[in-house]
Amino acid sequence: MEHPPNKWSIGKDTPIEWRYFNFKQKGLSGIFTYPLFNVGGVNKAYVASELYMGGKSYGGPKILKLSDVSIKKNCVEFTKKDRIDFLNRNETRIKGSVEKVSWNLKYTNNTHHEFPMLMKEFGLGRRKNISWKVFMPSAKVTGSIVLNGKRHRISADGYFDGNWGKWMMYDLRWNWLQFSRHRDKNNNFIVALGDLVGLNSGKVMVVHNGKKIIFDREKDIIRISQKKWERKTDPNYPKEIDVSAENKNYRLDVHLMVTLTDDIIKKNQFPIPDVYIIEENTNCHATLSEKKNGKLCLVNEYSGPGFSEYTTETYKRERQFIRKILGKAIKKDTANICVG
Repeated sequence: MEHPPNKWSIGKDTPIEWRYFNFKQKGLSGIFTYPLFNVGGVNKAYVASELYMGGKSYGGPKILKLSDVSIKKNCVEFTKKDRIDFLNRNETRIKGSVEKVSWNLKYTNNTHHEFPMLMKEFGLGRRKNISWKVFMPSAKVTGSIVLNGKRHRISADGYFDGNWGKWMMYDLRWNWLQFSRHRDKNNNFIVALGDLVGLNSGKVMVVHNGKKIIFDREKDIIRISQKKWERKTDPNYPKEIDVSAENKNYRLDVHLMVTLTDDIIKKNQFPIPDVYIIEENTNCHATLSEKKNGKLCLVNEYSGPGFSEYTTETYKRERQFIRKILGKAIKKDTANICVG
């Protein structure tokens, strides 16, 4: 389905929409998001950055009024300095600044392959829907980032996608991952996964040495397992993720190790749970095998950095409140105990 990156559908029938960008180069990686919300009494726009360097993250969200955002044919202007310019079908420039981080980056598509859009209707009467589109599965990223007053030149691999639809953030949980290696059109390995938990809807999209391969949960096998949970945080999250996808011709196996995380939190009033989107930097190892004469033959392999997302819901504040009340009651009872 055709949906170019400069087409924004925000409105009554599409109250949620965002664009997501990332990049990675040696010693430095980052995520930039531009969300619009007109749902559940929230009429806001955000410009958000998370920059990762030296094992630390920098940045955060900037909250704006939705009414201040100007959507034009080839530009979405959040402020004069926070904007997305769609230069042409294969080039997009993003600018922004949050706290001590500012950026001016151009994304140039590395591949001519168009990944299919994932669209799912759900809920009572199928009144809710979400769409996900990968606009640049692999991109060349150039420009600069300023962190704490120091300018860093960027010449990196990157990625660009978007989501839009009609749902509440607590309606859905998803798994997402992405990594890429692109040397030229005949020497690449590009992978993106989007999977809606519990809705039997997901796709794994691959470019292997110039050839596009699609695994679709509705007709192919896609398995996702999460293990070695981080128990010291609330909410908990898996530190390792395994993904396998298989159709009649190919099998993909991916192992992710989470190296760094950041939380995006949507707080809600009880009894609606808080929603957490956990952004993850990962180390990936992936293999693609082709089925030949009943055997699996390795045809491509990747080891290197990537990105993933894990979503969950929690009643963290309510649990803290209950623990606080119980703690006071225990202390009071203990104080009234007499010995002898």
